[in-house]
Amino acid sequence: MRVLLIDNHDSFTYNLAHLVFQAAGVMPTVVLVEDVTEEDIRAADRIIISPGPGRPEEYPTWYPRIFTDPALKPVAAPAATPILGVCLGFQGMCMAFGATLSIAKHPRHGEVTEGHTRYHSLAVTDLPPELEPTEFAADGTLMAARHRSLPFQGVQYHPESIASVGGVELMREFLGVQQGVRTVWCEQVDTKAQASELFQANFAAEEHAVWLDSSDGSGWSYLCTGSRTCGLDEVEAMDMPVDTSAAPCDFALGWAGYVTYEGEARLLEVDRCLAVSPTGEVFALGFEPWQPRTSASIPAEPLPATPREFRFDHATYLDKIRRCQEFIARGDSYELCLTNSLSFAFPADPLAGYNALRREHPAPFASFVRFGSTSALSTSPERFLRLVDASLEAKPIKGTRPRGSSRVQDAQLKEELATSVKERAENLMICDLLRNDLGRVAVPGSVTVPVLCGIESFATVHQMVSTIRAVKRPDATPVDCFRAAFPGGSMTGAPKERSVEILRELEEHHHRGIYSGAIGYISLSGAMDWSIVIRTIVIEGETATYGMGGAITRLSDPEEEWQEILVKAAPVL
Repeated sequence: MRVLLIDNHDSFTYNLAHLVFQAAGVMPTVVLVEDVTEEDIRAADRIIISPGPGRPEEYPTWYPRIFTDPALKPVAAPAATPILGVCLGFQGMCMAFGATLSIAKHPRHGEVTEGHTRYHSLAVTDLPPELEPTEFAADGTLMAARHRSLPFQGVQYHPESIASVGGVELMREFLGVQQGVRTVWCEQVDTKAQASELFQANFAAEEHAVWLDSSDGSGWSYLCTGSRTCGLDEVEAMDMPVDTSAAPCDFALGWAGYVTYEGEARLLEVDRCLAVSPTGEVFALGFEPWQPRTSASIPAEPLPATPREFRFDHATYLDKIRRCQEFIARGDSYELCLTNSLSFAFPADPLAGYNALRREHPAPFASFVRFGSTSALSTSPERFLRLVDASLEAKPIKGTRPRGSSRVQDAQLKEELATSVKERAENLMICDLLRNDLGRVAVPGSVTVPVLCGIESFATVHQMVSTIRAVKRPDATPVDCFRAAFPGGSMTGAPKERSVEILRELEEHHHRGIYSGAIGYISLSGAMDWSIVIRTIVIEGETATYGMGGAITRLSDPEEEWQEILVKAAPVL
């Protein structure tokens, strides 16, 4: 649902916005009155006009056209878009159909009557026949009215006020939310189209889109879009019950996107999704039924062959490794995940580049994320944190070897990784760190390690992977669990807090951004799944960066660590 909230420079607008969220679990798009476009109005499923100073005639952006002009918006039932006017917006609705607006006989400012908080010096009189009064105050002032045939309504009082009664119920009724419960619609799509074709056909042209792509076929893929983005705080604030029983998968709409290493979240409020199972079944999800397209040509282009430049060159990186070991030697850290990056021009279509990348480097946590001019092309093999029901799982990776050029060489490299004292020490330290992190939100005694230092093989590398599981405490929310373990220990080192401080200094206070953060989702069902952002190209405009790093311990050989980051950078070199 796309809700437009027109802000008439009022001091209560965001109280209204959060009332919408409380009622329906979505945040409206808030646009200042002078910035509202006809496109904004036409695109909205619901429109709310905020309070504000002055009279409606002083706001020609919406008054009276939004109620009466067919060129701006359909104004004939049933096609008309529902509009709710609050205070100034209510007055504008009434005047648009011929009512009179005069100085009130009983001005009220911050006073509560009949359970409603009032802030108004003006009052509506002389309602025309088209409008039906629905509530009067004890002093005779008109408090609410609605159009008799069109979905327009308004209130003179302020339902968003902390002292008003019934604001949530009013908003739920206006938004069409039945009994305070939203229902996720789901229907299987009769198609054999691949995820890449479905994404291209349905979401490639969207400004914001997220494709959580299990490109190696090991899990579900989720293709998502929505009109609004938000942060973790808004996810955490949602307490609206949602019926997700129709969804056959863990993601039943919700939020999808990224959280940077520095903790800045950009999450898409998903209102349409295509879920593709590991065996190829396709399901459409939404809050209302919709019909996906199932055919499109798939653009795929090799990555641009533009010059690559390291942020830290060979000599500088080796020096930073030695400084890491100095910090370790004096007891400040046991392990430091030092990072580097490549930058290069990317004058090409990010999606076409991703389609080529996913074919060459399939991965269980691959993803394509686009928010406006920012895109992330990820082939991550590493799970950060998964939550299903009350079960938590993290799978940190520490330890890397390239794939061999022959079966014999490949087996040798795999065995070398499995028996490496250094690599096992790296992995063990992060495993213990994550046991601690999950312990913050786990039922006591429930943290287990079913796999310690296991070996998993991917398209270009062998990796050492441990699995840590726990049972979530009943009082811990998905966001609580995320924050308890973030940033991922495999990208920091241990002890985490001091290691992050050291790395900030050694990396010259350079923001890692999306790299080293997390990409994934939090479902309305309470499930979530996040990857660690490694093996990822981040594109801003036409400039791309690719981060890579490695765990530095006392046993690290600086030159070998340099060679390891070259192995990790192979997809873009």
